[in-house]
Amino acid sequence: MRTAEGFLNGPEAVGAMTTLQNWVKEGLVDPNKDDKAFTGGRSPISWVGHWTYPEFSKAFPDDVKIVPLPDFGKGTVTGMGSWQWGVTAGAVDGDAVWRFLAHLLKPREVLRMSRANGAVPATDSAVELSPRFAEGGAERLFIEQLKSGVARPRSQTPAYPAVSGAFSRAFAEIMLDRAPVKAALDKAVRRIDKDLADHQGYPSAGP
Repeated sequence: MRTAEGFLNGPEAVGAMTTLQNWVKEGLVDPNKDDKAFTGGRSPISWVGHWTYPEFSKAFPDDVKIVPLPDFGKGTVTGMGSWQWGVTAGAVDGDAVWRFLAHLLKPREVLRMSRANGAVPATDSAVELSPRFAEGGAERLFIEQLKSGVARPRSQTPAYPAVSGAFSRAFAEIMLDRAPVKAALDKAVRRIDKDLADHQGYPSAGP
């Protein structure tokens, strides 16, 4: 939680990103600059998030399959976690806020939100209302991954936006601009560490 040095730019990360960049250099990856590599029929495989399934299944009705991420020898892992609602300790009308949140947490409201943003329902009660996520449903794999431990939480830190932004930028530089891998990751580490330093490591507020 104090630095990304040695992690984001460590040997394993450099090796993984070098492999991905080599796929680009070998012409195995569509740059997808128009965001239509899959829906336009140029690529038979798309490595994206669950939010694209509605768009993909609309483009190819009854002809899209969700599959587990590849296992390169150390197991397969996928990210999990999303935006959350919360109430601050100093909320002026906490009761009203809680009543609003209680409404949003009703099974049908959770399912309604997941339909709108293409996400996975966050509660078992909402999952039970959706044939897409039920046993045999088109998106059941997402539920199985959540329950089996394949899905792991993203970094639980207030610095996550900085971490995500820095890595996304480095990924684009490596994959699209073919920038030197180590240099791009080093730059991302500096961006993240600057954010951590600017916020004193995001110390807890305490009592």
